[in-house]
Amino acid sequence: MKNIIVKSIIAAFTLVSLGANAADFNDYAGKWGLGAGVGYGLPLGDTDSNGFEEEVNGAVWLRYNINSSWAIDLDYDRIEFDADNATGGVSQARFDHTNVMGTYRFMPNSSWTPVLGLGVGIAETRDTTNGLKNKVEDLGLKGRVGIHYAATKALSVSLNADYHWADLDETTSGDDFTVETINPQLGVTYYFGAAPVAAAAAAVAVAADPARGDADADGVYDDEDRCPGTPAGKSVNSLGCAKAEKFDITLDVKFPTNSANVGNAYAAELSAFAAFMSANKKVTAEIQGHTDSRGSKAYNVSLSSKRAKAVRNYLVNKLGVDASRLTSNGYGPDQPISDNSTSAGRAQNRRVVANVAN
Repeated sequence: MKNIIVKSIIAAFTLVSLGANAADFNDYAGKWGLGAGVGYGLPLGDTDSNGFEEEVNGAVWLRYNINSSWAIDLDYDRIEFDADNATGGVSQARFDHTNVMGTYRFMPNSSWTPVLGLGVGIAETRDTTNGLKNKVEDLGLKGRVGIHYAATKALSVSLNADYHWADLDETTSGDDFTVETINPQLGVTYYFGAAPVAAAAAAVAVAADPARGDADADGVYDDEDRCPGTPAGKSVNSLGCAKAEKFDITLDVKFPTNSANVGNAYAAELSAFAAFMSANKKVTAEIQGHTDSRGSKAYNVSLSSKRAKAVRNYLVNKLGVDASRLTSNGYGPDQPISDNSTSAGRAQNRRVVANVAN
């Protein structure tokens, strides 16, 4: 039974996550959350050695997200246990744990993130077999290892393994007794309250210097915004780009006719792009080669591919850009940006572009 419930929790978490829109990162900074969870209490230590068996458990919580990484929870956990007693019957016990817990998100700019938490509060045990007569309270500790998924702007899903510990040294029998459990638990949290951080930052930015402007209201000035058309309400990085949003940086590199050699004259241009990659370590880029329409398409695609690869190799081998963050591709004449019937237009179409992904 235990394995079935644990596997069901994991399967439910996977299905909910896959069913959500993973394209956007949802930031809950400054928001409140109400949540509930269900899981399975696995007894350890004295709890296990005294014959108590695992049972389904539940929890509710109120959460405040201090920022994108840190949150504080007020949690209430209820865990029930059964044990065979000496008379052949079944003894029942209940463990209630009310605690305040701080949690830390390790990947605050990702929809998926590992989470660690530590809490302290009041632990209470009751012998429910004897009409709640045996009731003991003491200090209780709680630890958490989990993974959380920001499914929507108002809903997150979590899969946690919570550890509860309480040393009950004033039991009715006069003996010390340590309650110790591990609880795998599936939870859902609904968020409400404060406006997104990006929107608040946008208001501050425009108020600070309205002359610079912020047309898409994402909190990044227009003259610094690499993605000026970001849809309203999406969280953005320091470049003004939402998760998975792309933009082009044209690299002013020219090649001799029928050549794919990168000349030393373009060292400064490429060094500037390498510095950009170094300053923005979470972005990747596809180096794209483009040509005009003269000549055969097959030849132009091959030549543009060689030129894009040559620029990528220069950035990796001479300027130290991480090879795993750069790819290259040749598009030949397929993506013109100007009129191929004029020499000026053809010159604009012969270009190398870094297509940057956030």
